[in-house]
Amino acid sequence: MITIIELKSFLDITTTDYDDALNLIISGVETFVESYCRNILNLQTGIIDIFDSDEIATDSLLLSNRVNIANVVLSFNSGTPANPVWTAVDPSEYIVYEKEGRIDLNSMRSGKKVYQVKYDAGFSPTTAPTDLKLAVLKIASANFNKRKSEGQKSESAEGYGVDFANSLTDEIKKMLVHYKSL
Repeated sequence: MITIIELKSFLDITTTDYDDALNLIISGVETFVESYCRNILNLQTGIIDIFDSDEIATDSLLLSNRVNIANVVLSFNSGTPANPVWTAVDPSEYIVYEKEGRIDLNSMRSGKKVYQVKYDAGFSPTTAPTDLKLAVLKIASANFNKRKSEGQKSESAEGYGVDFANSLTDEIKKMLVHYKSL
């Protein structure tokens, strides 16, 4: 979601002295934010969700990741649950709601392992929205600035204390609310 260059600019750091610590903090913050939001936020491609018909509510498929969905391919199982054969569904037979991570079906098949959805989700550093980047930068900055004064609740790596949860202010929670799965 962010690059080390963006974090160094945010912190007004011009040397490479802290690069190892900054990379560690970026990785930890991004993982923490994804966990907090219960969504993939860093771009991942080729994600596969498989649905049984009894998991489908009101002819809609709710993807396990619901942020910045792209390149959706919906298939149905023309084989058996034990030996699935995935056959593409004509795109005119469904509607994809990328911002909601939802697919509405015109008609629904029944059975186990009946649908497979292959898609991409999340953001690259160049496509991440400003509010998401700012939230990650604020958490990373707070952890960098207090890295040597953390108490026992922090995780320590390479001599730097890291405590992401305590950096999650109400302001940052408001920034992340749009990216949280319910």
